[in-house]
Amino acid sequence: MDNEKATISTFFEDVNKRILKKNGMYYKNMQIRLAGKVLEIRYWDEIEVSLIRSSLLGRVLSNEQYVVPDAVIWCYTDDVNVYIPDSFRDKPLPEGAITDVYQGKDATGSIKVTRSTEMEGADYIRKTYYFCRQAGTDYDDCMLGHPLIRCFYFWAEQENILILHSAAVGFNHKGVLISARGGAGKSTLSVSCLLEGLDFVADDYVMMHEVGERNALPLYTMVGLNSDMYQILKPNMPVIKTEEKRNGKKFFDASAYPFQEELPIKAILCPTVTEGSDPMIVPTDRGSVLVKLVHSSVSQIGGRRDTEMVKRMMDRLKDLPVYEFRLSKDLKKNVIVLQNFMEGL
Repeated sequence: MDNEKATISTFFEDVNKRILKKNGMYYKNMQIRLAGKVLEIRYWDEIEVSLIRSSLLGRVLSNEQYVVPDAVIWCYTDDVNVYIPDSFRDKPLPEGAITDVYQGKDATGSIKVTRSTEMEGADYIRKTYYFCRQAGTDYDDCMLGHPLIRCFYFWAEQENILILHSAAVGFNHKGVLISARGGAGKSTLSVSCLLEGLDFVADDYVMMHEVGERNALPLYTMVGLNSDMYQILKPNMPVIKTEEKRNGKKFFDASAYPFQEELPIKAILCPTVTEGSDPMIVPTDRGSVLVKLVHSSVSQIGGRRDTEMVKRMMDRLKDLPVYEFRLSKDLKKNVIVLQNFMEGL
C-alpha cells in the first residue's frame, strides 16, 4: 500500500497469500445465489459462519449445485492493523477517540480498516471481497448484520445493484417499498403481509438493479421482530438469534415461506403508528421520505460520505409516488387496507 505504483488490487494479491499462509489452504466454502449470481463465502470458523448460513437459508446452494462463483467473499480473523499503512498507523488517535478508520479507494478496489476492530475490502478486478475481524475479539454478531451487508454492498456496487434499507411487499405482482425508522411498524407490517399470504420480498433489506425494471429482489431469508410482536408469528418458527442490546429483538428463519424473487415496485410507503382505529394511506411529501430512505440505506453500509451512492439511489427512486400509511393497532386491518391499495396501483 505504501508503494505508489501499487494498486489496491495488487495489495489484495498479497492479502490472499497472507490469508492462506496464516489459516491454511483447506478453507471451507458456502455458495449462495443472489440476484441471479453465485457468491462463494470462504472461511475457516464454522461457528462464526453458522450465523450467515442461518440468515440466508433460502439462498444457500447444496453441494451438488456448486458452480464456478461469480464472486468470492473471504471471512476470517487476523491482526487488522497490519492492513493499515505505516504512515497512518503511527499517527496518534484524535483526542477522546478510542479508535480511528483508514480508508483507501482507487479504480481497482477499496479498503476500510477500523483500527483493532475489522477490515473490509474489495478487489474489483478479481471480484473478491474481504471481511476480517480482529483476532481475539468476541463473535458477538459479526457477519450477521452490518459487516455482512457491507461485503454484499461492495459486490452489489460493481454489479450496478442497489441495497436499500427497506421492506418490500406486494399483491398480484405489484409492490411497494416500506421505509421507516426503527419502531415505526415496518417489520411488523411486512411480516404480517407475509403471514397473510401476500407477495413478500423482505422486511429489512432489498436489492434493486439500477437499470431496467424497478424490481425489488430478496437478500436475507430471515425476519426480525420486537418482543411485543412475537405473537403474530406461526408456531415453531426457528429463532436465529436474539439481540439483547436491542430490547430482545429476535430474528426468525422464514425460509419455509415463499419469497418473491422479483417484485415490480410502484410506490414507497412510510408507515406511522397511530391511535386511530382505521388505517389510512394518504399522499405525502416525496422529498423528506426519499432523503430518510437513502440516508438510512447508505448509513447501514457504512457509507455516510458516499455522495455518489446517494445520487445513484435518489436517481433510481425519485419518480416513485410516496404515501404515508397511518397504521391502526389491528394488524389484519392494516394488511387489508394495504392489499386494496396495491390492487389499485
